[in-house]
Amino acid sequence: MNLIKKWLHWLVSKDSAPPRIEPGEAADRVAKGLAVLIDVREPDEWKDGVAQSAHLLALSDLTGPRQQWKPFLEQHKGRELILYVPIQGGFIYLCAVIDWY
Repeated sequence: MNLIKKWLHWLVSKDSAPPRIEPGEAADRVAKGLAVLIDVREPDEWKDGVAQSAHLLALSDLTGPRQQWKPFLEQHKGRELILYVPIQGGFIYLCAVIDWY
């Protein structure tokens, strides 16, 4: 199963544990240029604010046509991607290195 399929499974499934990273570690990795932060909420959810330095790429685009995701992944090929994901009662950060081809 490729990484995108795994992420999608983690995002929609309640029976699997995604790879998590603490917010402070995520911020540190982004600040050092080791990773990029992606807010996967939908555009109407961004009005309440977004994490500083986060790229806004909706989950619906990842699960659909990937018009925004495909060029973004090609630009950041081989870099660590940290997803900012809403869950009930807060947010989690998922972390992985993606090989996009």
